[in-house]
Amino acid sequence: MEKTKHPFVIGAEYVFADPTRIYFVMKFARGGDLFNHLKKHKRIDEKAAKFYIVNICLAIGFCHENNIIHRDIRPENILMREDGYLCLSNFGVARKLESQDEIAKSFFGDPDLDYQSPEMIMEDGHNKSVDWWSVGILAYHFMVGYPPFYDNDVIKKGDNIVNGDVTFPADIQISDQARTFIL
Repeated sequence: MEKTKHPFVIGAEYVFADPTRIYFVMKFARGGDLFNHLKKHKRIDEKAAKFYIVNICLAIGFCHENNIIHRDIRPENILMREDGYLCLSNFGVARKLESQDEIAKSFFGDPDLDYQSPEMIMEDGHNKSVDWWSVGILAYHFMVGYPPFYDNDVIKKGDNIVNGDVTFPADIQISDQARTFIL
């Protein structure tokens, strides 16, 4: 976390420990987490969604250039700065890969599965693509108001993620460009 110096990544400024705890000192993001913004506003218009997604894509691109997979990209782990820009945070389950081609085999991330990729759910091994999957889910959630494979039953939700197709509600206007990006 101390090595992640990027304007859209909340890294650690300092790390220190006492005999029982490890402390991370990070920059403060006055705007709070994206989860609360989505809870309050339900949906984000497409223009704002594009702006926010670009912020996250730049953060993920930086991480991937440095062989870091975040593996837990979801609204709770995205913070809003006072100036309206978004920052990726919470690298608690991130993994530093030894090479560009390395495959990780552990299951981590969103316990509700909403942002998990099929390969994470199937535990087949995963790479950086899991972060890009989460960006598509996030973009859909911004514009529709809920994740594409949502179900109250976590087992059904997992099956939807692995075997289902993304469908768009007929009553919400989403451009062809945004649909293609999400898909």
